[in-house]
Amino acid sequence: MSNGSLRIGIDAGGSFTHAAALRTEDGALYTAQIESNHSDPSQTFRDAILEVLKLAAAELADIYGCGHPAGTTG
Repeated sequence: MSNGSLRIGIDAGGSFTHAAALRTEDGALYTAQIESNHSDPSQTFRDAILEVLKLAAAELADIYGCGHPAGTTG
């Protein structure tokens, strides 16, 4: 792929972190849920990205952008 066609969003939560990747060229959506690692949130963020990349059969070079919401809900 390697064309920067994936948009990734990550929501780091208390128990689980959720990630979604949208491939803009065909509209395919991939989602993943992994257990949050409170001792190293950066590892959780990385692992979530790698999980949706695996599901999309994609590589880091395929990512156009990645976002994480600021603040909390509720």
